[in-house]
Amino acid sequence: MNKELNILIIEDDAALLFLYNRYLHNLGYKNIITATDGIAALEQLNKNNFDLIISDWDIPEMNGLELLAELRNQEKFKNIPFVLMTGHKDKEMELKNIHQGINKFLLKPADVEKFQQAINECFND
Repeated sequence: MNKELNILIIEDDAALLFLYNRYLHNLGYKNIITATDGIAALEQLNKNNFDLIISDWDIPEMNGLELLAELRNQEKFKNIPFVLMTGHKDKEMELKNIHQGINKFLLKPADVEKFQQAINECFND
């Protein structure tokens, strides 16, 4: 797996954002940028090139699905792998019925192994 991936993590909970950033660093990924809401994520996407986006579902300004819809409508972002995370177990079933270009779904709290598995699945499919 390419450890030089440019990864954007979007999470509004500071403790979880720190934890997920640490997970990725422990896995060997060093090119990580973070955002705490959908608008900040769009700003980062317009300033940087990303190979992977990992986003919480419930983020301020625009939720993860709204962000994904916005990205899939723009040519330069439509093919970036997108991992959606949520702590709401009922949303997992909802996601299975919605095809919006999600590459992988993670139920929170996700551990380091689940992060690596999600990344592997995004780039090995």
